[in-house]
Amino acid sequence: MPETLRQEIGVSLAESGFSGELTVNDVKHILKKMYHSFDENYFIKQSENLKLPMNKKIKEFSTGMKAKLRVLTAMTHHAKLLIMDEPTAALTERETETL
Repeated sequence: MPETLRQEIGVSLAESGFSGELTVNDVKHILKKMYHSFDENYFIKQSENLKLPMNKKIKEFSTGMKAKLRVLTAMTHHAKLLIMDEPTAALTERETETL
């Protein structure tokens, strides 16, 4: 698949693919390098809104926090196509309202 098309797709699968040793801040730096249109300010603001601590390791997150991070990573480069596999399965109704 050409690079230009990959830049326009956001994916949220059952597993993020990120090591549990990484922090949200680490993920931010990875996404910034992966996507030309990564919106760092949006990522930081939504991390705060979703109560995702920037310096806590992903392996220490609850299932709901991991689900929020997966959805956030799919959306922060303003993809034209989102592919999501049950993105809100681990979230309460109240939590889904913040997405």
